[in-house]
This record gives sequence, C-alpha cells and structure tokens, in this order.
Amino acid sequence: MQKRESFRIDVKIPFDTRWMPAPRECASLVTVGYKMYLMGGLNFDACKEIILAKVNGDSVIWERIPYTSSEAVQGRQCHTSVAFNNKIYTFGGCFMFNKKRQVRECTN
Repeated sequence: MQKRESFRIDVKIPFDTRWMPAPRECASLVTVGYKMYLMGGLNFDACKEIILAKVNGDSVIWERIPYTSSEAVQGRQCHTSVAFNNKIYTFGGCFMFNKKRQVRECTN
C-alpha cells in the first residue's frame, strides 16, 4: 500500500456579475476549436439550452446560443457529445421522468 501525499486545491470565488449558466448534472461539455459548448443536463428539469463558453486567460464568458429550428427540443441528460470536423454529435441520453406514463424515455 502506498502512502498518498497531501494536496492543495485553490478555489476562486467569482466576483464577476456577468451571466453564468445554472448548475447542472449529467450534461456534456465539448470543445470545438477554441470554444466550449455546454449542452443539456439536469437542474430540477432537463435543460434544453446550448451554452457557449469562451475562455480568455483566467476568465470565462458564457453565452446562450439561440435555437432557431421549428422542431421541438426536449431537454436531455446523461448523454455523450463529441466534436468531429467542426460539428457536434450527441448520442444517447434520456429525458425527464414521465409521471403520467411512469417511464423515463431514453434515446439511442
């Protein structure tokens, strides 16, 4: 058995008043070029939004990306996203628990 050395974690408290996305779990974060995209996740309800994060030095600027399609968008959680040829592909995941039908619908 090896002895584990202690370590230190520095936590920075953001004093920036710009908009930030709500905390969430089961989301995906993917990098395309020098930009990061946060998609889906769960925060009381499945998130439908796609958020762009621009990193510049020690600061991060968050922006909502407007969805401009006539198709209905459902919030997705527990999915996987990958970037390939400057496009983002999202696989799997599931939607919110349907109380009426008593099921959680998953995608493939």
